[in-house]
Amino acid sequence: MDITNILLVISAILFLIVIWSTTGIRHFYHLGNLIDKQWNRVNNNLRKRHDLIPNLIETMRNYKSDSEDISKSLIKARIKAIKDYCPCMNKVIYEHEISTLINKIVFLSIVVPSLRKDTNFMELRTEIDGIENKINMETNKYNELIRKYNRHRNKWYLKPISYVFGFDLEKIFEFEM
Repeated sequence: MDITNILLVISAILFLIVIWSTTGIRHFYHLGNLIDKQWNRVNNNLRKRHDLIPNLIETMRNYKSDSEDISKSLIKARIKAIKDYCPCMNKVIYEHEISTLINKIVFLSIVVPSLRKDTNFMELRTEIDGIENKINMETNKYNELIRKYNRHRNKWYLKPISYVFGFDLEKIFEFEM
């Protein structure tokens, strides 16, 4: 074999490695962009729910003084959740706390019959339920994209690219409504 054939084989192999790594990197960036867009959808719905909390608290003040502790806790949880943008464990904890407190307020509406008759409260409850359904749906889509990203990251032909270029495992974002 002469030197030109050896150089031709080496350049072909290098060309295939460059194509393979470029395609893999673009694939990971594409998945990352999809994940970011989906997280923005989740976060927008979370912010809509956060925006309804002051109205809910104001409505609760008119009915039961025992709900003052729940209102204060809900305000604190809302402030913490608004400050934290990224889909990290703190955000999950804060959003779970908000969901728990909203469920307590809904339970109070069962105990206080006049609250169930308040049209403002019922409209807020319906709106919050709709937003929570959207949050749940968007969160499921987000988590499915994360799972897809993590599966692709662990495929044998993409694993070297993920290690070399630092595409780390992503964590799913789950909390109960």
